[in-house]
Order: sequence, then C-alpha cells, then structure tokens
Amino acid sequence: MDERFVLARVRAHAGDTGPARRRPGQDRGQPNRGGQPGSFGANGNGRGNGGSRGDAGPPYDLGDPVVVAEREALKLAVQRPALCGPEFDALGADAFTAPVHQSVFTLIAACGGTTSGGSSPRQWVARLREEAPNERAQAFVTALAVEPLQSTREPDAKYADVLLAKVGELAVSREINSVKARLQRMNPVEEQAGYNRMFGDLVGLEKRRKALLDRAAGA
Repeated sequence: MDERFVLARVRAHAGDTGPARRRPGQDRGQPNRGGQPGSFGANGNGRGNGGSRGDAGPPYDLGDPVVVAEREALKLAVQRPALCGPEFDALGADAFTAPVHQSVFTLIAACGGTTSGGSSPRQWVARLREEAPNERAQAFVTALAVEPLQSTREPDAKYADVLLAKVGELAVSREINSVKARLQRMNPVEEQAGYNRMFGDLVGLEKRRKALLDRAAGA
C-alpha cells in the first residue's frame, strides 16, 4: 500500500460530509442514523461526539487509556487480522465504548470477522474500505490501517493476546459494575431467586475478569 496515497485520502475525506454510500440491499427509505453501532454518521471520523443510541456522547478523547486500548485493538484487527483470530471476533461491539469503534467492529464482523482477513492485509483493508458505508468510514479505516501500532517490536501472537485480554477485561469490569448496581437495587429477601441468580453471575464475571487480568499482564 502506498502510504502517501492513503494519507492523502485521509486528509481529503477528513472534512467530507457527503451522503453515505448505499450498500447492496439497503432500504432507500431508511436514513443512516449517525452514531448508532454499525453506522458512521456526521461524526464517523471518530473525532466528534456521538452516542451509541443516537444521543450526544463524550468527545473522542485520545488521552483516555480506554479509547487508546480500543483503537489499538482495532488497528491490529485491520493491519494484522491473522494475529487476532476468533478472540477479537468474540469481543462483540459492546466491548467498545466509543461509538465509532463499535461501528468499525461491526464493519469487520460484516466482512466475516478477522478470521476472514486472509493472508493479504492489503486486500483485507481494501475489502473493509469497499464495504464501509461512506467516505468518512473509509477514511477512518484508512487511518487505522496506516497508524503505527504501539508495540516496540514486531507485533506477534503474544502482543495480540495481551491487548485483546485488556480490552476484554475493561468490558467485563463495566459489566461487573452494572451487575453490582442492579444487585444494590434488589431486595435479597423479596427477590431471593433473582438475587441469587444475579449474584452467581457476578461470581462468574469476577472469575473471568481475574483470568483476563492475568493474560493482560502477560502471565
């Protein structure tokens, strides 16, 4: 891939607000609702606001370590899909907090997931760009494709495992906080069956989080 060419494309499309490309079979009567998971709207370049339910969300903050970890995982999935395999594909869009990241994950899934990345990263990037819903989405995919990974050495399976474990652990931690909040609102006497079931879920999530923390630490 000619890096100068793709960088020029990024600059050219960074401010483009043109209409979304309709993919085959897309209902012409259905608007592309920006900000929803799986779609890129006016903020599809990842540098604006956008909530996962169409609400105004927090700004895209590259100083946020969660955003940085998510972006790094997406860069790896775009640049080195063979290193990600089913582990990345199993994360799910909800493992990502930034709406634009959810959209990229959904785009990757729509293209068959990283296990469909094949042996040619260049062809994989071209396929993602081709399936992207509009030029802003294409530009964001291109940016992920050319931005250097944060690894100080050649990325390998170990780097991918640690990175994906970190993203997974962050997602599980959010789920744990959600379950704990629901438990606090329940009456353990009047809602004993539901309370006990949810408490069992919490124990399972804590065990999963511990295993992910060990992997993220390189254990």
